[in-house]
Amino acid sequence: MDCEVSLDLFWLRDESLEDSASLPDPHILAQEIADDLRSALAQIEDILGDLEQRVGKIALEETS
Repeated sequence: MDCEVSLDLFWLRDESLEDSASLPDPHILAQEIADDLRSALAQIEDILGDLEQRVGKIALEETS
């Protein structure tokens, strides 16, 4: 079976990245990324805690 596959890829240029002189210092960028990751991790831990409570409630209901 002959099958032609085209993997034409193109990149969209982000015009905001053209002027790298206006970027914050690397340590500031790294700090902002770390802060965002900490915030995301806290949200994931909250979700995990909620899920664990739900599982615990279901387990208690099943044994009652």
